[in-house]
Amino acid sequence: MTGPSRRSLLIGGAGAALVGAFGTLDGLPALAGPPDVRPRRGGPLSTDVQWITGYDTTAYVTYMHQNGYFHGCRYFVYRKALTLGGPNLLHVYDTVMQTSFQVPDRAGHQMVGGYLDVSRATGLLLNAESPSAAKPETTRPRIWAYDLNEHVATGSSTWEQIYQVPEGATIADTTASINAAGTHIALSELYGKPAVPEIPGDQISKIVKVDIATGVREVLVERETLHNHVHFCPYDEDWIVFSREGDSTLHKERVWAHHPVHAPAGANVVPQILASGQVLRLSHERASWDAPTVVVINYENPRGVWRGFLDGSEPEQLATGRFEHCDVSRDGRYVVTDTSLTGSAMCIQVIDTTGQFPITTVVPQTNRGVSHPRHNHPIFSPDGRYVLFNDPDPDNVNTGGLRIGIVDLRAFGYPV
Repeated sequence: MTGPSRRSLLIGGAGAALVGAFGTLDGLPALAGPPDVRPRRGGPLSTDVQWITGYDTTAYVTYMHQNGYFHGCRYFVYRKALTLGGPNLLHVYDTVMQTSFQVPDRAGHQMVGGYLDVSRATGLLLNAESPSAAKPETTRPRIWAYDLNEHVATGSSTWEQIYQVPEGATIADTTASINAAGTHIALSELYGKPAVPEIPGDQISKIVKVDIATGVREVLVERETLHNHVHFCPYDEDWIVFSREGDSTLHKERVWAHHPVHAPAGANVVPQILASGQVLRLSHERASWDAPTVVVINYENPRGVWRGFLDGSEPEQLATGRFEHCDVSRDGRYVVTDTSLTGSAMCIQVIDTTGQFPITTVVPQTNRGVSHPRHNHPIFSPDGRYVLFNDPDPDNVNTGGLRIGIVDLRAFGYPV
């Protein structure tokens, strides 16, 4: 890359001052600069994958645009059924002791939490009900919270209801996002099909922000299109990023965001028809930690990872490849992806967005099922040292076991 990138220009000035004032997120030490040599296999650390669960269960780490970690890098939350096809339960993995414990059910009710989210500062765990899980008490799904920091300190805590959707509403993807301080949640409420859907599957959506302490609900965006993947931008939480769902061959407005000043009605912030004439087909966006940007996958040829800008500027391509999903490191330099090989075979790769180092394959082969949760969905640990991912049983990628793997990036020469 030559000259300043669009991202470096955006993060300059006030953005740089913000980073300088607050330092690194969560009190974590800053990541070291890149090594002087190319990333390499071998060295003192093993490049083997550590499997924290096996194919005898179905286990799943949370989605890339949400957070499962608390206490810095020590603990992360994941979903696991104790037996194949059994009820889904929430568990916490202790990376120091390499042990796990189960989060208690809510009064004996199954807590489904594939798309859980955790407040980075307070350890408050969110869990949203599906309409079926809400019954028989109510048909209005609720959002519950559990204090993980209290559980670690005392051995227990209590589920508390923090929100319930209005009559006739459901919660998109049965998930909500919580901000870093644990004071607000954001979600997409769905109210059924519009009279004349623009695209099959469209629903009336309301992007909602709720004050946990007061219960005050604010409707930020209301449209007759299906919105999902709601999450606070960790760089500037006044930005709430969300997706426009539906057949991406029929619309070109995937990445949306709300900001009280810059996008008060919500805006499609990543143009998909470029000045060059190139047309993008975007999916799987994730807001960045270090700048007002997002990383997102383009599924049109040439396929690749792109960086979009919340000010609506044209996006820039970061890498080319058969990528499926992506997460971005907290320093913004690296992107991890699951990359299609052939059939259901996948691999996990790390991309240096500066272009200094080539794409590095850190897991040569994993597997992919047709539908959620049987996608790899790789994520970085907060310190950037590890990648976590899901791996379905190759003998039955669609209904068999599902395990969680961890790979140590330091074994490949990446900065500590």
